[in-house]
Amino acid sequence: MRVKRVFAFLVVFLLAMYGSASVINMALTMSTPTYVGTGAFPVIVSIVNMGDETAFGAEAKVFLPSGENTVKLLGDIHPNREYAFNLSVGPVSLQSPGLYYGFLLVEYKDSNGYPLSIVGPFFVRYLSDSTPNIILSSEPLTLPVDGSATMKVSAKNTDDASHTVSL
Repeated sequence: MRVKRVFAFLVVFLLAMYGSASVINMALTMSTPTYVGTGAFPVIVSIVNMGDETAFGAEAKVFLPSGENTVKLLGDIHPNREYAFNLSVGPVSLQSPGLYYGFLLVEYKDSNGYPLSIVGPFFVRYLSDSTPNIILSSEPLTLPVDGSATMKVSAKNTDDASHTVSL
């Protein structure tokens, strides 16, 4: 009787091991610019499949509330490998300046063809009413008593629109 129990346990154990499911576990990181204008902007993406099964036919899609979307075919994402890429999103045609959300959707299939996905949100400030990204610099200057001097100033516009600067 004891031999039958041990044999039954071994059969159940082996069947459980043989039928164990594989796992696809995706980790998603993204970075976007703080401010965006009417032109295209980059979304830097990194996906890691931390499971033990390949994600087949992966496709990344970026969606914005104004209806623009960008699609990139990624192919297969193998286990324990990082897949890093840049998406160029835009041009953007939102209605008014402000903080807007977007999201990245990565769709893929497992080995049985079952569709799966991962979603990551992001926020961008569109045509912000904040101070433009302009950098001014100059060398130190010593002014004589009751005198004057000429100061050399350098200006750099890191914004995506032209600006008028006066001192």
